[in-house]
Amino acid sequence: MRRRIVGKIREYIIAVGDLMLPRHCCACGRELSTNEKYLCIYCLAQLPLTHNWSYAQNPMADRFNAWFTDDYMPYSYATALFTFEKESNYRRIPYSLKYKRDLALGRYFAAKLAGYMANSALFSDVDVVIPVPLHWSRRMVRGYNQAEIIAEVIAQKIAAPMCSSLLFRTRRTKTQTKLTIEQKSQNVENAFRARDPKKLGRRWKQLDASKVQHILLVDDVFTTGSTLANCAKALRKVYGNQARISLATLAVV
Repeated sequence: MRRRIVGKIREYIIAVGDLMLPRHCCACGRELSTNEKYLCIYCLAQLPLTHNWSYAQNPMADRFNAWFTDDYMPYSYATALFTFEKESNYRRIPYSLKYKRDLALGRYFAAKLAGYMANSALFSDVDVVIPVPLHWSRRMVRGYNQAEIIAEVIAQKIAAPMCSSLLFRTRRTKTQTKLTIEQKSQNVENAFRARDPKKLGRRWKQLDASKVQHILLVDDVFTTGSTLANCAKALRKVYGNQARISLATLAVV
């Protein structure tokens, strides 16, 4: 009974708030009703889920694994919540997180992805979740790292620690948005480095190379895979080829 009353009060507060400051679908822009959150029922019904969390081998994973030629490395699993093309309205979801500081939106969709991953055997043995890092100067201006926002939610849901200090950028790279595929690859080449886990302090002693078997890299969008591949290459200098390095993003192009 108490829960129902609290729910009714919450609905009333949202309804009053919508009258004063209407909320809109982050995809199509339609005004949202009281029971809708971020997406209207029409855009939610058509959200192009990847279902990659159900398949060890999928197009996204194949694209990522193509960056590595060593057959003896564990196959990298890869998943994203949804797919979109350049002109798709759904591209506004990661855009709002990255450029409009809508952290609540980022956590909302990250939780949806994390829910699917938590029920997938592919990610049941992840030892550590690592967000793709921003250069310190870019983070200082933006105030947050969008990949870290997503990674925090996923780490909590799959019950794995998140470490944002293991991987760092050695230089500030250009934004990847308007670069060609070749330029994107050159832009992030050797731009990442992994710290020695033993130098991170006692809190991260479980990140010793002898103990970590499955690493999950997290970013907002997977396009060519160049950024994530270079992150993985940096991690392999610490963990060798025995650890599986998988990835999760909100969206895949």
